[in-house]
Amino acid sequence: MSGSLFPKAFTYYTRTGSRVNGVWTSAGSVSFMAYGSIQPASARDFEALPEGRTDRGMIKIYTDADLHVSSRGSNAPGDIVAWHGRNWEVVARFDNDNGLLPHVKYLATETEAQP
Repeated sequence: MSGSLFPKAFTYYTRTGSRVNGVWTSAGSVSFMAYGSIQPASARDFEALPEGRTDRGMIKIYTDADLHVSSRGSNAPGDIVAWHGRNWEVVARFDNDNGLLPHVKYLATETEAQP
């Protein structure tokens, strides 16, 4: 199951590491493949972004993959999705079980972080 009507394969990276004295210290990343639909975000999607994330490009991802979401105060950064030659950090998750096609909608902002 892909969580969307027209799924395509995409690669995402889960970064490993820990916080040392409050600073994220990377230990690398692990790549995974998932299926879903990735689209540019709409103006309405920007309203759902966490504060301080609205100055970057954004995409929305429809999938049933369990992606890690970046949030303030968390122990790890969000997953990075590779799409159209750029990296996008997952920053929000919205579950949707409408009875027809259960899926998850993620929002991801463009990032310079490397997987």
